[in-house]
Amino acid sequence: MENKFDKEWLVCNGLGGYASGAINGANTRTYHGLLVAALQPPVNRMVMVAKVEERVRVENKYHDLSTNEYPARVHPDGAQYLKEFQFDEFPCWHYGAESWQLKKSVTMVNGQHTTLVAYKNVGKANIDLEVHPLYAYTSFHAVQHENPTQDFYTTQFANHIKTYAQHGCRPVFTALSAGHFLEGRNWYKHILLARERERGHEHVCDYYRIGYIICTLKPEAELVLCFSLEEENVHNALKGGLASSIKSALKSDSLNASFYRDLLRSGRQFIVDRKSTNGKTIVAGYHWFADWVATP
Repeated sequence: MENKFDKEWLVCNGLGGYASGAINGANTRTYHGLLVAALQPPVNRMVMVAKVEERVRVENKYHDLSTNEYPARVHPDGAQYLKEFQFDEFPCWHYGAESWQLKKSVTMVNGQHTTLVAYKNVGKANIDLEVHPLYAYTSFHAVQHENPTQDFYTTQFANHIKTYAQHGCRPVFTALSAGHFLEGRNWYKHILLARERERGHEHVCDYYRIGYIICTLKPEAELVLCFSLEEENVHNALKGGLASSIKSALKSDSLNASFYRDLLRSGRQFIVDRKSTNGKTIVAGYHWFADWVATP
C-alpha cells in the first residue's frame, strides 16, 4: 500500500464535529481525534478522545495493530498487518495474518457527539482483543500535554464509564457491547505529529489512558465501542450499532457512478447545524475551518 502516514480519513456528525486520523492508525495532526466535538456547534472544537491503541492475541502470540510515531522511532507499527483500507459509507480496515482476520469500522451518529468503533472477527480462529482508548481535553488547534489539573476522574457503571478530564468540563461516556473494562492509568508521552512538524508547528503531544477493554471474539463475533458526550445516547447507539448508521447513510445504488456518489456523500458533510441561529450553515473545510456561509 502507499505511505499510510500520508493518507487520512474523516467522518462527520453534522454538528461540526468529526473523527479523523491517518489510515495506519496514527495521529499526524493536532486536529486528528476519534471524538472531536464542537461544543458550540459548529465551533469550539475540542479533542475529547484522541485515538485507540489495539492489539490482538492469537494462539498466545500478540500482534499490535495501532501505530504511533515518536521522535526516534515508529512503535508499534501496526500497518504491517493492515491488508486493506476501504471507505464507502464509513472507513473500514481489514487486518490480518496467516492465522487470523479482523475488520474494524468507524462511524459517527448524525446530530450527536457520538463515535462508534466496531471490531468483527472475520477469520476462523478466536481472537483476544485489547483496546486502549487514549483521551485528551484540548482545543483541536493545540497540542495536548501532561497536565496536573487533568486527572481524568472516572466512574464505572454496569456497562459504561464516565470520565471527566478535569473539574468542571463535559464528561465523555464510554460504553462497550461486550468484554470487560480494566483500569490502568498512564500518560502516553512524546507522540510525534508528523504533519504539524512539516508545518513548523509544535508537534509532540501526550495522551492519557484510563484503562483498556478486553474481549474474546469468536469467529463472526463483534465488539462495538461507543464514545459520546451524551449519556442518553450511549445505550441507544450500542443497540443500533453500525447497522443504524448504514441505513441512514447514502445508499450505494442511489447513484450509478461511484464518483458522483462519493462527491455527494462528501458534500453532505459540510452542511451542519449552527446552535446560535437554530439553522443550517456550511463549514468551509475540514479540519480547521468554521462556517463561512449561512443558509436560511
